[in-house]
Amino acid sequence: MNKTGGFLVKELEEFEIDEILEIQKLNNLSYWSLTDYLNFIENKQIVKLVVKDRNQVIGFAIMRLISLEADDYLFDKYSAKIPLVEGEIYNIGVHNLYKRGGIGTLLIKKLIQNRKIQTLKTIWLEVRESNHPAINFYKKNNFKKIHIRKNYYNNPQEDAIVMKIDLRGPSKPI
Repeated sequence: MNKTGGFLVKELEEFEIDEILEIQKLNNLSYWSLTDYLNFIENKQIVKLVVKDRNQVIGFAIMRLISLEADDYLFDKYSAKIPLVEGEIYNIGVHNLYKRGGIGTLLIKKLIQNRKIQTLKTIWLEVRESNHPAINFYKKNNFKKIHIRKNYYNNPQEDAIVMKIDLRGPSKPI
């Protein structure tokens, strides 16, 4: 648990999932079900954060960790190899009453600073090509456009912009 700017940032717990689902619905985010979120809670390869104001969930972020190749690593102070990991953001959502208040940026910072993943090398995500506010938000938080996935989304069919932030060197934008 961590208090930042008067808000509590913590790991998602089961009793908070209904609030996450409501934020997901209000923001028309990629759909994840109650069962998906229950599985996320059990999965140690998923980082799941919520931001709370008083006792209400006002934002959340879900990111999957992916181990990299065996020769992509750091050395610790004892010269032991520590494998690097990448993250893939599944969803970031902020309650409508708290939008443009820095909650999304707080979540990105907390994903990057998470003590469990000090070897995080890169974070990836996809965003609808028409979602200009989200694209601008990610750019403001140092994500770069890397690739376009044609017809990635359905309902409506739309291209996805693949973005990443490289935490250990420069990204190559498209």
